[in-house]
Amino acid sequence: MATKYTVIIAGSSHNSLAATQSLLNNPHFAVVSILTPAPKPAGKKQLLINNPLHQFALENNIPLWLITNRLKDLQETILTTSPPDFLFVVDFGYFIPSWLLNWPKIAPLNLHPSALPKYRGASPGQFVILHDERESALTLMKLNSQLDQGDIIYQHFFSVNECWRAADYYQHAFNKNNLSLINQAILDFAAQKITSQPQPTATPTPLARELTKNDGFIPLDILFAALDPSQSFSQIFPSFDSQQSLPSNPPSSLISASPRAIDRAVHAFYPFPIVWTLIPTSQGPKRVKLLNSAISSSNKLLLTQVQLEGKPAKTLTF
Repeated sequence: MATKYTVIIAGSSHNSLAATQSLLNNPHFAVVSILTPAPKPAGKKQLLINNPLHQFALENNIPLWLITNRLKDLQETILTTSPPDFLFVVDFGYFIPSWLLNWPKIAPLNLHPSALPKYRGASPGQFVILHDERESALTLMKLNSQLDQGDIIYQHFFSVNECWRAADYYQHAFNKNNLSLINQAILDFAAQKITSQPQPTATPTPLARELTKNDGFIPLDILFAALDPSQSFSQIFPSFDSQQSLPSNPPSSLISASPRAIDRAVHAFYPFPIVWTLIPTSQGPKRVKLLNSAISSSNKLLLTQVQLEGKPAKTLTF
């Protein structure tokens, strides 16, 4: 009878869920528990909403460890449980302490959607698109105490479509075929058919840090300079009033000034943090979200979908 490896998943997102479902569909793995954050009040109504992995565990009767405050609070409970063969960390969001790294029988594993050592950090897909990369990878590595610097077990490389937004990138990275290859790599690693290889300490790219709303801001004058002459804000937004003023201290931004860089940011930062600007109106400054864009034949920026504060999204033709 083939070996069946026990796995505990630590995660919280739709990507974590996809990886979990893939393991459950493989007869060589048994997902014995899930470690995930407990829901916290969110939104205006302060509702408690389970993350996708938490909800899946409830619906499929998979044992749960919920983190209500600190991961350390679960240390005694976890360490008195029979250790799994693998701890598999996918979009978890917590630093993994040494006591948890040393717990599994074979190894703690991590799945990271970039071609490590490129784009270590919380937002790799967004930074891959922002920096106009044409190739990326889904990386399986042994987890260690350094941010995304564990020894690499396997990398599945794929092409990055220039039309992708961040959600498309992650959907492709964590698709069934790619995850199936990852599962096989875990089996080969467990059987010592492949070995892990150290990463370079240095990375050739910026840290793909967690993004904030202000990272998507672009000053209006820079946006004007990048726009194709066939488009003007006064046509797109009748309420635009160039005689009115804007705040003198706008947020800083990650976005470079070229039309191509702005277009890449529009794709990378959807659905969060969204590229946005402020326009002057007779009612004061109004926020404008740039929801989609393209590059014209003259290599200038074309806005294809925008949304003025308080108004529905508007599709533009050109």
